[in-house]
Amino acid sequence: MNLIPARGVAVFRWSDADAGGPEEVVKSESTSDNPEKKEKRGMQFLLLIDENEERFASGFDPGDVPDYQTFGQQHASAIKGGSALHPTTEVKTVRVRNGKVLTTDGPFAETKGQLGGFCLVEAPDKAAAAAMAAKITGARFGCVEVRPIMTFS
Repeated sequence: MNLIPARGVAVFRWSDADAGGPEEVVKSESTSDNPEKKEKRGMQFLLLIDENEERFASGFDPGDVPDYQTFGQQHASAIKGGSALHPTTEVKTVRVRNGKVLTTDGPFAETKGQLGGFCLVEAPDKAAAAAMAAKITGARFGCVEVRPIMTFS
């Protein structure tokens, strides 16, 4: 359960990430005159788009743009943020071992697919988030990992 104070309003969140259920948000005004206000909100998920970045070595396929625009229009109310990422040639990996900072150029692991972008979305459950992920163009060429966002108290 999270308690988030905001201008005289206390917000309590109950979420069950394992069940994939929506959060119930109860807002209590700071005065006892006002009854509680309740609203339903979905959980947040990070959709991690993995593709082989060699596909973009000579630029982005103009044929993909309408598909991404359609995805954005269809899910505009659920999308809370997102972006494409620069290729792994621009990555710096940072580790701290025994108090010493170690940096290397490039990604941590060699894989067939690279993290090319992400979308932060709100959905009622993991199945709905996965249905959104299936509409991302990158899913046809690589994969989209659906990760529930953890909330901490």
